[in-house]
Amino acid sequence: MRLLIFITFSFFCLNSFSQVEDYQGIMQVMDKACKREKLSVTEIKSFLCAYENKYIFNVELGEYRNETLFQIIASDNVSLFLSLLKKESEDKISKVFSDLQNPISDTINLEVCLENLYSLKKNNKLRKRIIRILEQ
Repeated sequence: MRLLIFITFSFFCLNSFSQVEDYQGIMQVMDKACKREKLSVTEIKSFLCAYENKYIFNVELGEYRNETLFQIIASDNVSLFLSLLKKESEDKISKVFSDLQNPISDTINLEVCLENLYSLKKNNKLRKRIIRILEQ
């Protein structure tokens, strides 16, 4: 019985530690994106982790994630972001769309986001769906 409790507790602690580590990594990427710095594939994948179910109800992270999403779309990172987003699950993509439909900050410049999306050479369905959302 003690062994079972120990194993359960150890698993819980490792899982919690992993979440904290993931959370800190996500926050670092968001901070970098908000400074309009170039993001790597790994960093954008880390940002997309913020849309996982274990983080979706974190209000503070949700607000920052929403602002960061618009910063990424308004930056040079948009093409890489779209190419990685299309590889994600439909559930995660719908959560991204939900953030796009509900911008939190008044400082978001939708015109810059749209111009950035229009200027992309690739004419894929995901890009078109995002443009339709932002034009509403």
